[in-house]
Amino acid sequence: MAVRGSAFSFWNNKGDVVPYNYTITGVTLNATGSPLGGCTVYLFRTVDEVALAWMVSDANGNYSFKVDEPTTAPSKYFVVAYLPGSPDVAGTTINTLAGT
Repeated sequence: MAVRGSAFSFWNNKGDVVPYNYTITGVTLNATGSPLGGCTVYLFRTVDEVALAWMVSDANGNYSFKVDEPTTAPSKYFVVAYLPGSPDVAGTTINTLAGT
């Protein structure tokens, strides 16, 4: 499974820091590195392992999460993907995904 992400923060005209807004995107892949569509993909926050969102990857294995964290410091995340079948397929990313 390949994952990439980015994060942005900015200040409003009052000098207040606006919370980070993330887009975490990736592609679900099979064991040979080919895109694997139809996977259920879950996004977790690493610090407390809370599932923030889920979705199904498209036919090309693409997925994307928008995350609005109510904090002024970026969190770390990980993604878990699962596709039931014969055999079942599952995978996870590293647990230190973070915006840059």
